[in-house]
Amino acid sequence: MRRTRLQIRQGGFSMNEALVSMTVLTSGLLSLAQFQGEMIQHGSEVKTQTSALNLAQLKLEELHQDAIADYDSITSGSDAPSRHAGDSANFRRRWILTPHTEPNYTEVQVTTAWTSIDGEHQSVSLLSLIAPSLPYSARPSPASGTEPVTNEEEASPDTQPPADRLAETEDQSPSEPEGSTLAANTPTATCLCARDQDGTIGLDARSSDPDCTQSCCQSMGANASSAMCGNGDCSFVAQCY
Repeated sequence: MRRTRLQIRQGGFSMNEALVSMTVLTSGLLSLAQFQGEMIQHGSEVKTQTSALNLAQLKLEELHQDAIADYDSITSGSDAPSRHAGDSANFRRRWILTPHTEPNYTEVQVTTAWTSIDGEHQSVSLLSLIAPSLPYSARPSPASGTEPVTNEEEASPDTQPPADRLAETEDQSPSEPEGSTLAANTPTATCLCARDQDGTIGLDARSSDPDCTQSCCQSMGANASSAMCGNGDCSFVAQCY
């Protein structure tokens, strides 16, 4: 007699398969949690950098406003801005002013520094140029040849007859005042100009003085560019006549 064995297949997972599946699932969850933590930390760092840039920009605007009121009153300094809601760091702010002459302007650098969550010292800086807002006066000074009238001259009576005074006035020919030469050589405005990477020089959009022109920036561009500009974009100050 021939016997036939029936093999019955059992369904389901073995213990080894279950352990492997749990290991893979646990690794994926841990990676996701680590990635989420890194994203939260990166977002906090970006927010801190944005707050630091805003503090530096506010100080630049404050210095510009002070220069409009009194250009000679702005000086270098530092402070510790108060923390706002949501800030995760204590900021320290420092501004350094470097005056320049020929032309007259001041270079301002504002730096905001803080310590990150990891204990690293970080900082951001902004650079700007401040020029006197009022144009130079073209009025000649008393030393240019115009002498003030003394009290004795004002008090002395004019004893010359009217006819003689009229004849003397007709004989005198009008002459150019000595102060006109000084006025012609005195700049009427200090303008902010710009030069791009191609070497094109033009008037900066921030210049609002009506005496600032495109031709003035181009005529002053050669000397100013060699003194202040490299091979990239830059801004420089020019005195327009």
